[in-house]
Amino acid sequence: MSTAGTGVNSRQRALELLRFDSGTLGYWTTWRGNSYWSNDAGDVVVAYRAIWGVALALTVPLSNREVFPADIAEFVKFCDTKRLTPAFYAVHDESLALFHKLNWHTLALGEEAVLETADFNLANSKWQKVRHAYNRAARYSVEARWVVWGELTARQQDQIRTLCERWESRKGLPRLGFTLGEIPELTDPEVRLMIGITSEGTIQAVTSWLPVYCAGKLIGRTLDLMRRSPDSFNGINEFLIGSVAALIRAEGQTILSLSGVPFGGKLPEDIEIRATLSRLVYRMLASRLGLVYGFEKLYNYKLKFNPVLRKIHLVFPRQSQFPKIALAVVKAYLPTLGRLELLRILTRRQGDD
Repeated sequence: MSTAGTGVNSRQRALELLRFDSGTLGYWTTWRGNSYWSNDAGDVVVAYRAIWGVALALTVPLSNREVFPADIAEFVKFCDTKRLTPAFYAVHDESLALFHKLNWHTLALGEEAVLETADFNLANSKWQKVRHAYNRAARYSVEARWVVWGELTARQQDQIRTLCERWESRKGLPRLGFTLGEIPELTDPEVRLMIGITSEGTIQAVTSWLPVYCAGKLIGRTLDLMRRSPDSFNGINEFLIGSVAALIRAEGQTILSLSGVPFGGKLPEDIEIRATLSRLVYRMLASRLGLVYGFEKLYNYKLKFNPVLRKIHLVFPRQSQFPKIALAVVKAYLPTLGRLELLRILTRRQGDD
């Protein structure tokens, strides 16, 4: 009988399967708030969140073998027993065929920016903006330091907490979650930090990097948290990202993902959703939520690193389920808000207080 759980053992099994093939976004499945379903054999695990009657699964099922339509069907049966509507979030193009065999529907909800570390070359003119950031770092005596949370002093950890709190307070918006990590995710020993620290010991910026595995080997890193002080020099995050690219390339790793941007990039205009309510919900998500949280600005920022763009899709069984699933996605990103508060965010105009 297939099982579900939320405890240490469930997360540990997910970690074991991630080392077989995590993909660039798979480490999201280990974060707080996820529940886990596994098949009878224990060789397929789905990380999901139960939100407003939806089992919102992150990426594709984790496994040390090929995942088959029958594995998805087994997860659907489990969802049926729990009266949950299944959906998979952040599925890449190469995995869509699995769901098409089940006649599921797909909708692009964002893009991920990925670059090959071999392409990173500061001498090339296309990396000019990053090269300028290196020059400014030298001028301001800021060093890029590659660490794990446990290697930081208590004072440095407090600096990062304060930096993140100030960054959030300047936004004046509810904090986003789901696929966006916070301080607890930084403390994972698998997660590395690239910090920008002055010669006086002041941390001016922090980026965090999730592991990317294939066949048991670490092959790259994925950007998660990115925060900077308002007192830092312009371009400090470019300096830190470039430093990570150079470092992991020297270690033989090949992939650097700048992660996905929900509702950012070239999303389909003529979407494959015919119902009027579904179109309305989709446009509200793409225009309102993206506008309020600046997803398009973040997307354009990542383009300066000359990435390859990969669509990330929402995948679900029936078109009629889309409005319910879409609102569950928003709730996942804004878990502290109720329905009325979410509606206020979605209908907020740019410039509103």
